Amino acid sequence: MVRSRFNRKLFRGAAALTAASAASQFLPLLTQPYLGRLIPPDAFAPYAVFTSLLSILGQGACLRYDYAALVVPAGDDAEKAAGAAAIACGVLSAAAGLVFWLAAYPIAGVLGLEDPAVLQWVAPALFLTGLGSAFRTYAVRKEKFRFTAWADLGRAAVLSGVQVWGGFAGWGAGGLLAGSLAALVVGALPFMGSYIRACGSKLWKLSFWREIGRTARRLKDFPLYLLPGAVAAGMACSLLPLASSALFEAQKASLAQRGVTLLSIPSSIVSSSFSQVVMKKAVDDRNQGGTLLPWFYKITGMLALVGIVPFAVLFFYGEPLVTWFLGDNWRGLGQVLPYMVPLFAVRFVVIPLTGIPAACGDRKKTMMFQIMLPLAILLAGIGARLFGWGFGFFLGACSVLQSGVYVAFWLYSRYKAKGGAK
Repeated sequence: MVRSRFNRKLFRGAAALTAASAASQFLPLLTQPYLGRLIPPDAFAPYAVFTSLLSILGQGACLRYDYAALVVPAGDDAEKAAGAAAIACGVLSAAAGLVFWLAAYPIAGVLGLEDPAVLQWVAPALFLTGLGSAFRTYAVRKEKFRFTAWADLGRAAVLSGVQVWGGFAGWGAGGLLAGSLAALVVGALPFMGSYIRACGSKLWKLSFWREIGRTARRLKDFPLYLLPGAVAAGMACSLLPLASSALFEAQKASLAQRGVTLLSIPSSIVSSSFSQVVMKKAVDDRNQGGTLLPWFYKITGMLALVGIVPFAVLFFYGEPLVTWFLGDNWRGLGQVLPYMVPLFAVRFVVIPLTGIPAACGDRKKTMMFQIMLPLAILLAGIGARLFGWGFGFFLGACSVLQSGVYVAFWLYSRYKAKGGAK
């Protein structure tokens, strides 16, 4: 009975986080047609560079100690792991700020920026991103699901509101940048306040900060294995447009980029919410010596049922629907969606479950599977170069190879779920 109530609580928490994540993804998307009319197209270029840099650097902002806060057995260790994540993001943000300050003009030249001023905002944004990630994960560890959901909604509302307001005010790229920074502040402060209240007077004791250092050294597997794996997994999608650009004309790379952007939305809605809840469940069952297999199959079936409708619609009617909603500049997606939809459908089901091996202590194999994802694209690119494959065949090869990696990862996660802590 107690376990049943516990499972229902986690499912309700996952549902709340997923609903908030869906709203936070679609709310900015709904403002895109308005921003496209209010802001000149050339203003989006520096903002795109800013968001790309933030996305890449944000993968390692906390050195993955934020994940440690979710999976360590003891609650006190979770507090210290979250503190280590915050310290790590502060150090890395300071280093990034120094690099962007000293080498602003060379970096701007490489990235094609006329004005390097936007680079000076990457480090503060990276710091806010790391703080939000560190303390948000700690809030999920403490099962503050509704609090987390409302904070996510507030962040999305601020992002959309400030950017639209900046568009009406004629701020251009500055309005887009101001919206992102304001959203990061709103996203980080509630979780930081919750962490400070949870730690209380311990934050003012030197012994607590010494324990944070000892905990960080004890949890060195997280930056050692999960950080390279996270970077590799993040590259798995961004490499597809880059490889398309290198192998084919720029128009094909643009289509691949738009396909990745569109098809990543369902996964990003569910992945962060469900993966954290699944890891929380894995830790609790590991501590109790139980098995995750029934929960594993239930989550797999639920994700498959949830994902079949949106991905089927995108597979058969993706281009006309997206063109009607976002405009004619998205026309041409029919060339890539039949090849990319199956891959992203597999990702949608598998990614939330891939945290189980790491939660069970097997972080090295998790890294190995994640590194295989960009290698699959490189292998398909070599095949396209050697055998003269067309664009469609190249995308199909990428889809098949990466889907195979994800299926193998799912099978290994099932094996770890069956064994629990063994």
